[in-house]
Order: sequence, then C-alpha cells, then structure tokens
Amino acid sequence: MPTTKLDSSQWKDYFDNFSARLPAKLVEIEVASLAIGDQNLTDWILLKSISYDPKDNVLSIRTEPIQHLIYDPKEIYVEEGTEGIESIAVTDSKGDKQLINFKEVLKLPPKA
Repeated sequence: MPTTKLDSSQWKDYFDNFSARLPAKLVEIEVASLAIGDQNLTDWILLKSISYDPKDNVLSIRTEPIQHLIYDPKEIYVEEGTEGIESIAVTDSKGDKQLINFKEVLKLPPKA
C-alpha cells in the first residue's frame, strides 16, 4: 500500500476533486494528541466530502451528521490500496495527528 505525502500546493486541487472521484465511503476519524490522548471521534459514518480552504488553512471533513475541522494542517499523507484510498493522515501545527480511515459502504444484493 503506497503512502504519498501531498505537497501543500496540491491540497486545494486534490480535495476539490476528492469527493467527485470517490465512491460512497464510510469514515472513521481518530485523533492522537498530547492534550487529549488517543481518541476515536467517530465510528463508521457516511462521508459527504473533504475540502481544503487555503485562505483559512483548514481541512474540512463533512460526514452524515457532523463536520470535523482540522485547523492549520502542516502535513497530509494519503495511503492507497487495491480498493483506492484507505486513509488520510494529517498532522497540524500543534503536532496533533488525525487519521481518517475509509471503507466501502456495504452493498446489498438486489432483491429477487
């Protein structure tokens, strides 16, 4: 599974196209911080979009039903596998690490 570091000059374009090219996914958001320790912020919930605003320097993860904001990201890594993007790791200016894990939405077979 290759992991790629995104250059900060790529963030806006990468995440502008992110939701359009990503099939329906569930996300789980984890935070590792000296202030709060390691925590799961969400269980598996439906991803709506991820975007980056360079003016305010904030990465926004919109899910059903919450929006999670990561202020002042310094590094973003994307891990891809055979099914596409598996996770995004973000380190902010305080050194906090946030991991966004992805998995496919379970597709039920059609009714006979």
